[in-house]
Amino acid sequence: MAVQSMKMVSITGDYSKLNDAVGACLDTGCFHPEHASKVMTNFTDFSLFAEENPFSERLQRISDFLDRIQKKPRIVGFQHMADKEADEKLNKFIKDLDNFEQQKSELKGLIQENRQAVAQLEHFYSLNIDLNKLLTSEFVKVRFGKLPVESYENIKNYTKNPYVLFFPYSKDQSYYWGMYVAPVSAIDEVDRIFNLLFFERTRLPKDFGTPEEVINSRKKALSKAEADLKALDENIKSYFAENEETIMQIYSYIARRNDEYEIKKYATKYKNYFMLVGWIPESEYSQFENALKQIDGIELDYDNPEQVKHLTPPTKLKNRGLFKYFEYFVEMYGVPNYHEIDPTAIVAITYTLLFGIMFADVGQGIILALVGLFMHKFKKMQLGRILIPCGIASTVFGFVFGSLFGFEHALDPLYHSLGLEGKPVEIMESATGIVVVSIGLGVVLIILAMLLSIISSIKQKNLANAIFGHNGIAGMVLYLSLLLVVGGSFMSLELPVGKIAFAGIVLPIILIFFKHPISDLIKYRKIQIHSVSDFFIENFFEMFEVLLSYLTNTLSFMRVGAFVLIHSGMMMAFFALAEMMGGGIGTAMMIVFGNVFVIALEGLLVGIQVLRLEFYEMFSRFYNGDGVLYKPVAVKAE
Repeated sequence: MAVQSMKMVSITGDYSKLNDAVGACLDTGCFHPEHASKVMTNFTDFSLFAEENPFSERLQRISDFLDRIQKKPRIVGFQHMADKEADEKLNKFIKDLDNFEQQKSELKGLIQENRQAVAQLEHFYSLNIDLNKLLTSEFVKVRFGKLPVESYENIKNYTKNPYVLFFPYSKDQSYYWGMYVAPVSAIDEVDRIFNLLFFERTRLPKDFGTPEEVINSRKKALSKAEADLKALDENIKSYFAENEETIMQIYSYIARRNDEYEIKKYATKYKNYFMLVGWIPESEYSQFENALKQIDGIELDYDNPEQVKHLTPPTKLKNRGLFKYFEYFVEMYGVPNYHEIDPTAIVAITYTLLFGIMFADVGQGIILALVGLFMHKFKKMQLGRILIPCGIASTVFGFVFGSLFGFEHALDPLYHSLGLEGKPVEIMESATGIVVVSIGLGVVLIILAMLLSIISSIKQKNLANAIFGHNGIAGMVLYLSLLLVVGGSFMSLELPVGKIAFAGIVLPIILIFFKHPISDLIKYRKIQIHSVSDFFIENFFEMFEVLLSYLTNTLSFMRVGAFVLIHSGMMMAFFALAEMMGGGIGTAMMIVFGNVFVIALEGLLVGIQVLRLEFYEMFSRFYNGDGVLYKPVAVKAE
């Protein structure tokens, strides 16, 4: 539970060595660059690296090419090659791919053409006439197509025109498929009449042979084209598989050269020298130094963050095991700044605990853990890894509440074997107690958040906030005193209310109210109050908001107990519906559906509500999350 210590490194040397220095920074994979102009405050005639990156367009080209051949970018190590060689190899592969795709396009067109021809000709399969002779006749015109059934019956109304005749060859529920024939001199009039009858023309291929012969011929051509397409796909796959290593070498080279240019943008030039500035983890100091010392004429200078006050060090979280996966939630809120406490471990423990309480069921917890394992292993989802401990916690608390897939007494034999009369907690009979315990848990977590606020303020050397802040020592005393007075009145405890009210409530309120003036006095600074009336009005409302937040934040944890009751109530509702099914398959299906519904819906709601408690009731008291994420430069796949 910590932010890794950083050092600022300044790299200087002859400008001709800039490429070597940048390459070494890439190789170490631990250098987080800063704009060197930010530290060159004593120089006025320095210049920035202004060369255009010639590799950004190349990187886009090869990335697009990899998408086209459905290959994921992969770094295979830096391969030394000339820019011209990389371009020539890439252009050749792109040209080969274009040729392959052109062949595929032609084959697909041929397949489509043959399929369409077969589909059209099958309606005229019984026609025993050579299509080419029929369609190329000099004296008559033939029209093939389909005619609605209703229109076919209306042809008899056109007896005045002897050429309005339709010869059907096949039929379905809506259409007759066939042809009509007319002399060239009469075809326009016949076409007009058939248009009125909603005739839809089909243009058949002018192949030699009867429809049956043409269909057989086209089917053979279709089979050959499909086989050729399949063989071509195999050839393409084989070709790029054989050349994959070369392609990835080209990608690795271009990616590295692109990153080199991107890093150079952070450098500055002063006369014939360059300066490159960045952050490295303290643990990587020796490795980084050894890599840079291999370059002649390079000088390194290291500073601690305290010595570089105008720059903010990036944040590198160092959490291991289970805690590391909860960095996902922390980064969702905001990365801790370099001087803050890393709350990841606190989130991991409290989130898992609260989730387990609110979603307590042995069977459903196991299912949830298995779903999380699937999401993590097969879908590579960060959220899946978080669900695994949450599901385990749900299983543990399921034993406490005695619930197994909603069956409230299925675990009774287990409890009896342990010498217990029944399950430890009967939810519906202990509703009030559950809500009270959830509020008590909230009080503990709020106090924990205040302790973290005090520690974080001390770490950031903000003693005024640590002592007089509403989340500092004064705020904690005020909160505990309010709890003592309110709790004592409910439990009829004999307490010195007057003394507690003065020492634990009135005095802390005064200290919080006058935090800024008192802080100025302690630091021997002039008290800065622009307007006394504005000061009192502003601090009055802030104090009111502080007192209100103590109440609302505490009561907000009632949702923990509420979800325990809701979870049990929803399963009771589904079991009531199951009983109405009268037993058998219907009852079993309703119970299964109820469990699936509760796992999906309530699992989502509980996850969101616990995250809300973390962010609003805890983080808001001690955590800013305004840090800069540590992003070292390294050649990596896009």
